[in-house]
Amino acid sequence: MYLVRKRAYARAGLVGNPSDGYHGKTISIIVRNFWAEVVLYEWDSVDIVLAEDDRARFSSVYDLARDVRLHGYYGGIRLINENFDTRRSIDTLPPWQIEMVDAARGVGATAKFAGSGGAIVGTYHDDTMFAALQEALGAIGSKVLEPQIRPGIHDKT
Repeated sequence: MYLVRKRAYARAGLVGNPSDGYHGKTISIIVRNFWAEVVLYEWDSVDIVLAEDDRARFSSVYDLARDVRLHGYYGGIRLINENFDTRRSIDTLPPWQIEMVDAARGVGATAKFAGSGGAIVGTYHDDTMFAALQEALGAIGSKVLEPQIRPGIHDKT
């Protein structure tokens, strides 16, 4: 039994780019012959499989969140940073995007640009680093939001 099955069709941009100076305005077409598909199933565990050294298994999302709060999750850190670094090496990014990522990384957090919405995402180690993120990003007019992860109805508490 699957919970969700969704397709994202390929698109070809004719004018503009949602992540550049066109401010998200584009003219594009959908190519329905090509797509990426995701199927989400209900499962008895949460598996994060990134690379051989990064593999972890948790009994639920709540257990994953608890473990990350206690010990941090370092496997994805280099992927978050690498994502932005790769994008920066192949494209000319607006200075404000670079400034946000550099400010977060300057206090030891990971950071990458989330897309064309003007937000960055990343990870931090503890409350001290979170406060430093608020200060560094606040100094450039950005706001830091802390996600709240709560157990679902199937999670063990």
